[in-house]
Amino acid sequence: MKKSMFLTLISAFLFTGCAIGFWGHHHGRGMIIVPALPVTVELDSDQYYYQNGYYYHYDGNVWFYSERKEGPWMDLPRDRYPREVRYRGREERDHDNH
Repeated sequence: MKKSMFLTLISAFLFTGCAIGFWGHHHGRGMIIVPALPVTVELDSDQYYYQNGYYYHYDGNVWFYSERKEGPWMDLPRDRYPREVRYRGREERDHDNH
């Protein structure tokens, strides 16, 4: 019974466009819900993006997320990546689809 309720809960979050991450025990909680990134993300030169209480960091075509800019950082699931990354003040764009 508990297993089916847990699966239903996870399914509901996945269908609403959120990623689910699991923190280690030393962080004080077990499961967090991470909002998905928008289709297009515009970054400053520091390569950080902030949205809905989470920091996202883009490094070498890989995205990470954290509740604090200092980390700890977790891998963002690839299906939560934006389709396009733009840089403020530059014409250069990353058109990689993930």
